[in-house]
Amino acid sequence: MYKIVYTNPVEKDIKSLSVEIRDVILNKYFPLLSKNPFCGKFLKGEFNKYLSYSFTYKSVEYRIIYQVFKDKLLILVVMVSSRENIYKRLKRRK
Repeated sequence: MYKIVYTNPVEKDIKSLSVEIRDVILNKYFPLLSKNPFCGKFLKGEFNKYLSYSFTYKSVEYRIIYQVFKDKLLILVVMVSSRENIYKRLKRRK
């Protein structure tokens, strides 16, 4: 299994979400990614080193953007957010 780590901005992303969706992400989707980190899709262009895992919760589409380090069995989450404008915000965060 891969270890999931994230930075302070991602912690703020998660805290800005409702408690309900936060629990779903931390208790359902992070463990899923930990077991199968390549279930997401590789992004294209300038973000091609990242994967995106998409899911819908209560009619809202969310994305977990992350990078996998196979040699360290590590997943670095770089953004968690609803789909709206996520790539513009990711560009600013780079």
